[in-house]
Amino acid sequence: MTRKDDTTPAPSNPKSAISNQQSAITVHQLPPSAIAPTPDNPRTINEKSPEFLELVASVKAVGVNVPVACRPDGDGHILIYGERRLRAARLAGRETIPALVYDGLTPAQAFELTFAENYQREDLTPMEECKAVQVLSAKYKGDTRAVAAKLGRSERWVQQRAKLDNLSDLWREALAERPLEASALSAGHLAVIARLDPDLQATAVSPSHILEIIFEDSFTVADLEKYINGEILRRLDSAPWDLDDATIDTKAGACSACPKRASCQGMLFLEEADDDARRKNDQCTDPACWDHKAAAHLQRQVTTLRAEHGEALQLVATDHPDWKEARDLKKALGPYLELYQFKPCKTGAAGARPAFVIHGPNAGDLIHITLGTGAGSRSATGAAKTPGTPTPLKLRRKALDSKRRAETLRLLAEKIGAMACPLHKNISLEYHALMLAAAFGTRDHACLFKADFGAPWARLEGYYASGQKYALQPAEDLWRNVRPVLVGLFAYNGPITQTPNHLFEAAARVAALCDIDFEALYEDACATYKEPKSWAGLKADGTPKTTGAAKGATKDTKTGDGKAGKKKPAKKRKSAEAPKGEGGKADATARKAPAKKRAKKRKTSPLATAAARQDEAADN
Repeated sequence: MTRKDDTTPAPSNPKSAISNQQSAITVHQLPPSAIAPTPDNPRTINEKSPEFLELVASVKAVGVNVPVACRPDGDGHILIYGERRLRAARLAGRETIPALVYDGLTPAQAFELTFAENYQREDLTPMEECKAVQVLSAKYKGDTRAVAAKLGRSERWVQQRAKLDNLSDLWREALAERPLEASALSAGHLAVIARLDPDLQATAVSPSHILEIIFEDSFTVADLEKYINGEILRRLDSAPWDLDDATIDTKAGACSACPKRASCQGMLFLEEADDDARRKNDQCTDPACWDHKAAAHLQRQVTTLRAEHGEALQLVATDHPDWKEARDLKKALGPYLELYQFKPCKTGAAGARPAFVIHGPNAGDLIHITLGTGAGSRSATGAAKTPGTPTPLKLRRKALDSKRRAETLRLLAEKIGAMACPLHKNISLEYHALMLAAAFGTRDHACLFKADFGAPWARLEGYYASGQKYALQPAEDLWRNVRPVLVGLFAYNGPITQTPNHLFEAAARVAALCDIDFEALYEDACATYKEPKSWAGLKADGTPKTTGAAKGATKDTKTGDGKAGKKKPAKKRKSAEAPKGEGGKADATARKAPAKKRAKKRKTSPLATAAARQDEAADN
């Protein structure tokens, strides 16, 4: 027969109710090892936290002042409340601990005392609330309404806390070991993560990454859902390819039969939906496979359209891909037109060409364009240009140099990310790392305290244990936290044709600080982004130069009084066939001068070249 006190909520004051039943309560000094912890305590105790370590030190010095509570159980006792004091006494090596022993207390009454002592407080974490819901659900046979009534919460609140039990062990460990960062996560954050498959929780939303962005960037629950739905989970009904097509990736097979679909992973947000809703809202949980299929589908579309339109087909981007996206697109599909190089038009417009959008809005669509400046686009200087006019050679070279600068910044960031702390004059390595950290700060200015309360103490002991090398390891660790800050001084994610000058100058200073040959990096960037040979046939305004015959005709037209005149081949031959004397040497020297000038210009440093171009632009 079911007992009444096992199925109904306890009185609001369990301690007074139990005292009214005149349970025998005596005070004893008991060995900590003779008291077993209760399984009904929902709280999680982090033995590495500073608060707990302070408690251990206090217990070791003066003992336990406030008794714990327990009840007899066979030859020993079971704890009712006071688990933190019990653990601290064990770690402090205390032989005995004061304990209130409740004799004659039933398990149900003990549960009420434990639950009232440990749950009815305001500092419980979401995971502790989850454990409390689990304990009460077991007590009330899964009756959500009874659990909600016991806790004074809504049924929806109880259901949300119950779903937190789906968090992976990796996430549970991270929340326990990194309490400060975990404090930034609400139950809503954890509920969103708990929806995912445990394997996906460990990879796509790993604790090290998610805890950092939520703590540093103040991610809301809506931000996290947007991030997961946009970067990790992809709705299958938004895929541009046929979900039943197994040929797009023969290894992965068709999406419709993939076991990695959300509906096959037991995702919590699909559990209560019917079959039609699950099919409609089904999602892909493998972002790498999705990206691979998207690239394969894009390549297939380009191949089909090129077979249909031939060389007339243009590939275009309707936004500004970052340098990684631009590199991958060019590697997979070849050159493409950037936004400022074309203008969308109607199919029947003069000079219209078919174009396939490979990146940006309307990606995957076939549109028509005319070559020239895009509508509403701006040049590298930011000034609006007249649609349909060629880009002046000066602006082309400015955009090319901007690309080279962006590539130089990327090369510098890679180099700094892989290097050890640089030496500086007569300053020792450890002091130089300390000076850099003091001047620029570190990636995480509280890196020793915020991630794991126990970690800094263990790290410090490791430094001391390293003997004479104790100064070297901290310097290396400090440098690893300074490097991202230095890279951040010149980080740029905008269009590579508009790389800001101040970032390039900042990068040059950082390179000098790290003893890196910045000009060599710029030369490597110039080798990556070479000036097209076709530019040699362009005038300053970007229009093609006239042919040799046309040049001759133009010169003849300007002879004499401006009227058309005849060519004078005899004089030209005479000039060309001058004897090899002093005059001939002078002519040869004059012809070689431009080549020397160009060679000298190539040796000019990138900073000097950039400054000269800025002065030229200012003069114009």
